[in-house]
Amino acid sequence: MKEALVYMHILENEKLSLSMTAEGTLASFKNKATGHEYISCPGGDTWRLFLYEGKPGEPKVGTMPYCWEIPVYARDQKPRITKEGDSLRVEYEGLKCAETGASMKYATRAGLTGRALAIKFAYRVTLKGDETIWEAEIENNEDLGVGEIWFPMISGVTWLTPDKSDCLLMPHFFGEKINKPLTTMTHKRIGMIGDISPSITHEMYPYRLLYPGYASMQWYALCNENEGLYMGSHDRSIQTTCLNVDKDVSGGQENLQLTFGKYPCLEKGGKWKSAPFVVSAYAGNWHVAARKYKAWASTWMKKQKPPQWTREMNGWQWICLKYQSGVIQFTYDEIPRLYRDATLGGLNTTWLVGWPHAGNDREYPDFPYNIDPRLGTEDELKQGLAYIRQQGGHVWLYNNGRMLDPETKWYKDIGHRISMKTIWGGEYIENWAYWFHGSMMDISNQYKLLVGCPATWEWSDLMLDYAKRSKEC
Repeated sequence: MKEALVYMHILENEKLSLSMTAEGTLASFKNKATGHEYISCPGGDTWRLFLYEGKPGEPKVGTMPYCWEIPVYARDQKPRITKEGDSLRVEYEGLKCAETGASMKYATRAGLTGRALAIKFAYRVTLKGDETIWEAEIENNEDLGVGEIWFPMISGVTWLTPDKSDCLLMPHFFGEKINKPLTTMTHKRIGMIGDISPSITHEMYPYRLLYPGYASMQWYALCNENEGLYMGSHDRSIQTTCLNVDKDVSGGQENLQLTFGKYPCLEKGGKWKSAPFVVSAYAGNWHVAARKYKAWASTWMKKQKPPQWTREMNGWQWICLKYQSGVIQFTYDEIPRLYRDATLGGLNTTWLVGWPHAGNDREYPDFPYNIDPRLGTEDELKQGLAYIRQQGGHVWLYNNGRMLDPETKWYKDIGHRISMKTIWGGEYIENWAYWFHGSMMDISNQYKLLVGCPATWEWSDLMLDYAKRSKEC
């Protein structure tokens, strides 16, 4: 007796239903509490891999492989899908490279098209309440490396409500709200050091935000006042993660693709398993989504209790003693007067910037901070800070925990090893310039600063030294 063919695999409870075709694409993702179907344009990918190849003797640029982007799309594969209770397990063997698009010519020349790759990929999606939990695993036995994975991909999403009042909430610093994203979204990519130039693609309008970094958390939501779609990467490793929303305009109907990017950089013989991703179709406003992430984060993050005065603080006075250009605006003996000025505005906190000898945004990390005699003596600095505290006020000394100056001896001895590197082998560069009166500082002074890697013990020790030095004052 022949086994019956299954054309649709379904997970369903009283809050949520998910339907997957035999080809492994999402046909339905329905919020049963509101009755809303999120997949308006079915047939999109549920995952993508991006492979890389580095051939001996082939030219390279820095540490870049010979070819970095060799795409593998879910829609080009044939999965084996089994239902196990409230879960679907989707398995692939013998993946095939994409046979369309800009990378097709490279894949054809390299002999990659038309043959099965020795890469195994599988994932499990489990239904629990109004949430689906997605977990992926990769086993690479191919000469190619697996550099990147997009997973899970919720493709084909349009509007949640007929009046198109949806918004996209992204954890960009303290949070960013994009109203009517399907209409208003344009190219926006925020990388390691901020905004990146627009993408050359004309069929996708991506919003990409990296965590940790400019993204303060690993979740985002497409929502309105009554319901939403929560996307969460519940990953305690704090590995680099891309919060990735694409507006696809390649077909007849514009739609959103919601996903995450991870970067396993998996060489031949390697295995990788993801932490759980949570995709939830919830009822309620955006606070429901925020509470989901908070509940998970609370299971492992140690919540710090800030001093009471910081919780009651209504603002602070920003004072730069010495600017990057060398201009001295204030000296140490003026600190008491500056603080008294702050109290006239109802403030009791002063933030001192540019207090060491090099001024603001120069010679980082300049430890131990030296005192510029033109600003005064160290005793005068300490006396000024003591005055603020005696008056019941508070003071911060600005220490940059991110930048390093390539012109310092510290950089030449240590910093060059622990600066953050791009895939090209170069360093991330930020330029900060400050000017007041003339045009030269404005148009020609792009002061070069690099980015320290917080994963290195040398940088962590340096941050501790910063704190000790500030406490001494």
